[in-house]
Amino acid sequence: MRHLLLLALLAPLIASAQSAFDGTWKARLDSATFAGKPLVQVLNKGMLECSSCVPPFKVKADGKDQKVTGHDYFDTLAVQSTDPTSVDITSKLAGTVIDTQNLTVSRDGDTLAVHYVNHSGPKEVSGDLMYKRVAAGPKGSHAVSGTWKRDKLNSLSMSGQIMTFKVSATGVKMSGGDGTSYEAKFDGVQVLLQGDVGKTMVSLKRISASSIEESDYSNGQLTGVFTVTVGTDGKTLNTVYDSKREGRSSSLVFDKL
Repeated sequence: MRHLLLLALLAPLIASAQSAFDGTWKARLDSATFAGKPLVQVLNKGMLECSSCVPPFKVKADGKDQKVTGHDYFDTLAVQSTDPTSVDITSKLAGTVIDTQNLTVSRDGDTLAVHYVNHSGPKEVSGDLMYKRVAAGPKGSHAVSGTWKRDKLNSLSMSGQIMTFKVSATGVKMSGGDGTSYEAKFDGVQVLLQGDVGKTMVSLKRISASSIEESDYSNGQLTGVFTVTVGTDGKTLNTVYDSKREGRSSSLVFDKL
């Protein structure tokens, strides 16, 4: 009888015990790794074509907004070559700028540096992503043409580095440094990612005591799976994002603040 009484008294403490996921986590940029399909694009004769994009597109590179369809985060693209090694791309959704990119190729032609500024969430996220050349573009095409694989994440604004979790026995509250957030249960029911202009839907599954799986959807179609695992020391968060739509994956380690 005594042990039952003690268990009853301790139950509220047990229920409110902090999860290993709980807290704010900051990305360790040098831990980023990338795999999967490369970027394939050609800028030639005044047209930019991205055959690896999903869905693929081909637009005039005249600096003016060109209509595209089938993309969650943009419905127009404006492409302009600023010099023989650089290109600027502006993405808009319903007339609002969502993303700007500057693509610059190194002197030896082997490295593509992409500086981006993204507004898909309430707070701006900017960063610098490096690509390595896999294959050259057609003869006479712009230097950004060719096949490129993601290589390094050189920089990322603090808004893109931070995630905060509060995990209970039944679900998760998540907020990102970009201002997006969700509250979802471990029941597979989809909820809206608040603040996301692409209207991503999220569902959750508890894999183990130390691992959670988030599935992302667009218009009912699975777009990616984000797996989050707490390290054995409780001080690191190992994340893997598998883009089902694009056939690419990336991993990143976060440290607990």
